Parts: sequence; C-alpha cells; structure tokens
Amino acid sequence: MTSLLQSVSDDVMILDFEQTKILHQDAVDTIGSELQNIARTTDIKKIIVDMNRIELMTSSMIGQFVSFHKQCEARGINVTFCNLTSQITELFKITKLDTMFQIKGTREDAMKGL
Repeated sequence: MTSLLQSVSDDVMILDFEQTKILHQDAVDTIGSELQNIARTTDIKKIIVDMNRIELMTSSMIGQFVSFHKQCEARGINVTFCNLTSQITELFKITKLDTMFQIKGTREDAMKGL
C-alpha cells in the first residue's frame, strides 16, 4: 500500500500524503518505510514534504520524520516541510522540530527557498 504520492518538478521531489490522519501504527510503519526508501535511494537533492492533507498524526510519525530528515541530511539532501496546519505547527514547536526542520508556509515558498 502506497501512502505517499511522489512527483518531481524542477529537480525537486515533492511528497504528498494520501490520508488526513496518521493514527495507526501500521500507517506509520508504511509511511516510515516509504520515507526511508526515498532517503536511501533518491538521487534528487531537494525534497518538499507537503503536509497540506495531514490533520492529525501520532508521536511515532514524528519519529519517522526525524529519522527521514537525518538520513537525508547525511546524504546531502535538503528537506523542507510546508503547508502545516496550525495543530501540526504547534506539535512541531512543542517538540522543537521547528528548529530542526526547514518549514515554509506554502509549496511555492518551499520551492523558492530551495
């Protein structure tokens, strides 16, 4: 089951989510596996993670994002998150991920920032 939609625009990989809520461990595991595969195998050096569909997610999903970010960083891949809801923005602030991750308001802003 694929949970991430991938597209490439101007040498930037864009990741979109199919679901709005990531609450079950099987969904977290599936998305985490897809993220790790991308981090290990892509030759693209710029990735935008578009969170526009995500309304809720578990703390386990945060761990997957941290792992993905670290793997990408180790391979020289720039990852930018965009379109976070106010709830996800607050979650990223509480966990201090807003200081670890590059976050932009819109996909267009993310593209300009790369």
